[in-house]
Amino acid sequence: MTVAPLVCETTEIDQSAVLALRSRAHSSGRVLERDGLLVVGLGVAVELGLPTGLADPTAVREAVAALAAIEGAKLAASNPVAAPIGIGALPFDREAPGVIVVPEIAVVSAAGQRPQAILVGRPERLPALRAQLASSSEEVEPIEPGTLPDAFDLASTRSHDDFLRRVAAAVGEIRAGHVDKVVLAREVTVRANRPLVQRDLLGRLRRVRRHRQRADGLRAEIGKQPGRLVLGDDADAVTGLDAQ
Repeated sequence: MTVAPLVCETTEIDQSAVLALRSRAHSSGRVLERDGLLVVGLGVAVELGLPTGLADPTAVREAVAALAAIEGAKLAASNPVAAPIGIGALPFDREAPGVIVVPEIAVVSAAGQRPQAILVGRPERLPALRAQLASSSEEVEPIEPGTLPDAFDLASTRSHDDFLRRVAAAVGEIRAGHVDKVVLAREVTVRANRPLVQRDLLGRLRRVRRHRQRADGLRAEIGKQPGRLVLGDDADAVTGLDAQ
């Protein structure tokens, strides 16, 4: 795995900048929120491919080595929230191909720690990333009324019988003592009368989370593993966000 020379630069940011960058990522980035941890990714510094998923230990080691090879990564390693990060949603099938994205701008905000902005790019790219970070507080344009979808058609890509067979197989594996827990996800295709907007979808997930917390005090997460939300004009378009 060959990666062009990259440089890492880390700086502390305040909470207002965190919220502004999260809002921007809702429109065109990657967002992970779970158990008091917020990770935001904007842009792509490099993609680390895993052609055979996690089944090939060599490819995994190469991806880890590529992260460690970023200039400044070793200096930041003493502070986990300040080191370069890779973001991705990998399938549960260990042999399925996957991609880890190293964002140009990443934000890590963890409970009890000062939020960090991590810039990764070629040396000549860093001034533009610093300027983008400095302008992060600029207001994101609101979604125009009447542009969001208001009619949806949902369909499962698997039949009921097929899914029930998978449930029975999973229960059999647990009873046989091969595994302790199985998480089954059922893929659903949603077609809308207007283009789906990533920022609106993530906002809806956040509202559902707050509602659940108010209603019954249960821990709610934005997305459940395994999950990948794909946006596009057809089922084969992969231009969306990781729903985790």
